[in-house]
Amino acid sequence: MRLEYIASAINYVWTGGVHRTYSSDFVEKIHHITSTINGWDDNHKFGVLFNAYTEGDEGEYHKELFSPYTIQGDSGGLQMITLGHTPTPELRRNVYETQSKYATHSMCFDEIPLRLPTGKSSLGDFDTRYYDKSMVPECAKQTAKNITEQVELFDSVGSDSKVFMIIQGNCIDTYQYWMDEILSNLSDDVVSKLHGIAVGGGCLGRGLLEDIEKICNDVSIECPDPST
Repeated sequence: MRLEYIASAINYVWTGGVHRTYSSDFVEKIHHITSTINGWDDNHKFGVLFNAYTEGDEGEYHKELFSPYTIQGDSGGLQMITLGHTPTPELRRNVYETQSKYATHSMCFDEIPLRLPTGKSSLGDFDTRYYDKSMVPECAKQTAKNITEQVELFDSVGSDSKVFMIIQGNCIDTYQYWMDEILSNLSDDVVSKLHGIAVGGGCLGRGLLEDIEKICNDVSIECPDPST
């Protein structure tokens, strides 16, 4: 088993507005750390992550600074919900286009079964949103459509970015249902192009049990190469 460490919020490496300037000392230290980690036999790897929705304009800087490493592009689905934005086809396409250019690995755009009575929420505020199990079937089906759109766009532009399917749930049974529902709505060709599974924690609550479940589920499972 190889462990890969993924660092997010790397946009703090640079400062400034339109004309970016890099904190060269910090970049040098980051590269020293990452190269050291990548040099630990074959058991450890390093990568970075940016949000293709909220940090879309940062993608090129991630690629410029960290191209030797895995660059994951998150879809920003949860951020759209918490910001009260509507995930339109245009917004999703913008996310896919950003991922296709700058991410080596791209999270799918998952439709999260959450309701926000006040219209907005913060990422860590579970009191202003709640999981609605009745939304799961439709959200899972729409996620399957999003994955198909994402794969088709990547194919059309010749991107080799690898797609990860995000599964959502509130317990083992709902996670399993979500995955089964998505896979039943994808063509064999699209399934063959999925690179792995990322387990989302956006629908879990706040408490000791939920914290334990988050720790146990906070993994990305890379699928084996179907050709081997």
